[in-house]
Amino acid sequence: MGGKEDEIKFMVELTADEIKQIAESVEFHILKWPGYPASDKDEQVRLLHLRMILRMLMMEVSFHRGGD
Repeated sequence: MGGKEDEIKFMVELTADEIKQIAESVEFHILKWPGYPASDKDEQVRLLHLRMILRMLMMEVSFHRGGD
Protein backbone atom coordinates (compact mmCIF):
# COMPACT_ATOMS: atom_id res chain seq x y z
CA MET A 1 0.00 0.00 0.00
CA GLY A 2 0.97 3.62 -0.39
CA GLY A 3 2.40 3.34 -3.91
CA LYS A 4 1.69 5.58 -6.89
CA GLU A 5 -1.06 3.20 -8.01
CA ASP A 6 -2.89 3.87 -4.73
CA GLU A 7 -3.05 7.65 -5.23
CA ILE A 8 -6.49 9.21 -5.30
CA LYS A 9 -7.05 11.19 -8.49
CA PHE A 10 -9.81 13.61 -9.43
CA MET A 11 -11.26 14.96 -12.64
CA VAL A 12 -12.74 18.45 -12.41
CA GLU A 13 -14.24 20.92 -14.83
CA LEU A 14 -12.83 24.43 -14.78
CA THR A 15 -13.60 27.57 -16.72
CA ALA A 16 -10.86 29.45 -18.54
CA ASP A 17 -10.97 32.14 -15.83
CA GLU A 18 -10.58 29.53 -13.09
CA ILE A 19 -7.57 28.00 -14.86
CA LYS A 20 -5.99 31.45 -15.19
CA GLN A 21 -6.59 32.20 -11.49
CA ILE A 22 -5.09 28.90 -10.36
CA ALA A 23 -2.12 29.40 -12.69
CA GLU A 24 -1.49 32.86 -11.22
CA SER A 25 -1.70 31.42 -7.71
CA VAL A 26 0.80 28.69 -8.53
CA GLU A 27 3.17 31.26 -10.06
CA PHE A 28 2.90 33.39 -6.92
CA HIS A 29 3.62 30.38 -4.73
CA ILE A 30 6.64 29.41 -6.85
CA LEU A 31 8.04 32.95 -6.49
CA LYS A 32 7.49 32.92 -2.72
CA TRP A 33 8.64 29.32 -2.16
CA PRO A 34 11.09 29.57 0.75
CA GLY A 35 13.27 26.71 -0.41
CA TYR A 36 14.56 23.67 1.36
CA PRO A 37 14.71 22.99 4.34
CA ALA A 38 11.93 25.48 5.16
CA SER A 39 9.68 23.57 2.74
CA ASP A 40 9.79 20.04 1.46
CA LYS A 41 11.79 19.60 -1.77
CA ASP A 42 8.90 17.63 -3.27
CA GLU A 43 6.69 20.70 -2.91
CA GLN A 44 8.79 22.55 -5.49
CA VAL A 45 8.61 19.57 -7.86
CA ARG A 46 4.81 19.50 -7.50
CA LEU A 47 4.55 23.25 -8.06
CA LEU A 48 6.66 23.09 -11.22
CA HIS A 49 4.59 20.16 -12.47
CA LEU A 50 1.36 22.06 -11.79
CA ARG A 51 2.80 25.10 -13.59
CA MET A 52 3.48 22.96 -16.66
CA ILE A 53 -0.03 21.48 -16.65
CA LEU A 54 -1.69 24.87 -16.18
CA ARG A 55 0.38 26.45 -18.97
CA MET A 56 -0.72 23.65 -21.30
CA LEU A 57 -4.33 24.30 -20.33
CA MET A 58 -3.91 28.02 -20.96
CA MET A 59 -2.46 27.28 -24.41
CA GLU A 60 -5.50 25.10 -25.11
CA VAL A 61 -7.78 27.96 -24.09
CA SER A 62 -5.87 30.35 -26.33
CA PHE A 63 -6.11 27.92 -29.24
CA HIS A 64 -9.89 27.59 -28.86
CA ARG A 65 -10.34 31.33 -28.53
CA GLY A 66 -8.36 31.93 -31.71
CA GLY A 67 -5.05 32.96 -30.18
CA ASP A 68 -6.13 35.79 -27.85
